[in-house]
Amino acid sequence: PGGKADSGVTSTLQQLAARVARENNKEATLHCTGLDAVPDDYRRVVKDIGIQAVRNAIVHGIELPAARLSVGKSLQGAVRLSFQDLGDAGYKLIVEDDGQGLSTERIKEVALKKGFITPEQALTLDTKQIFSLLFQSGFSTIETATKDAGRGVGMNLIADLTNQMGGRVSVATSSGKFTRLTMTLPRAVKRADDTVAA
Repeated sequence: PGGKADSGVTSTLQQLAARVARENNKEATLHCTGLDAVPDDYRRVVKDIGIQAVRNAIVHGIELPAARLSVGKSLQGAVRLSFQDLGDAGYKLIVEDDGQGLSTERIKEVALKKGFITPEQALTLDTKQIFSLLFQSGFSTIETATKDAGRGVGMNLIADLTNQMGGRVSVATSSGKFTRLTMTLPRAVKRADDTVAA
């Protein structure tokens, strides 16, 4: 009822956001826009990426209520997920949170500690290279693994799903202000099995 439905993706993501926030003692709201415009063959991947990205945003991005208040933010963190049809340029899925932002120092520190990079590499990495560490399998900045984080699968899965669709992921962040993940997906999915002659 009421226009083209988004096949329950919004409600799935909102229930997830509410649960993850509750279990991590955080306050967060999720706003979704454009999900009714997701083409059928992209629904599943958009949902799967959305689940990981929303979970990540709340666990890693959104601060605890007291921490938010202490820096003059609203008690409730905001996560925004939007899907845009760019015409011939494909589609864009953006997940942004108004949380603490990504710390390149922290990412580097963890990458060193876990052996993802050598001390020599740590000196020469630029911001883009540091962010790309986030997408490596098994990388996580959280010490103790919980049901929702710490196993290093979230970002890795987002990168995998996006790559499978022939797309790419970019990260933008500002310390203490926001983190934005942008997944750009091509219009026509080039599936490997299309090339096999019948």
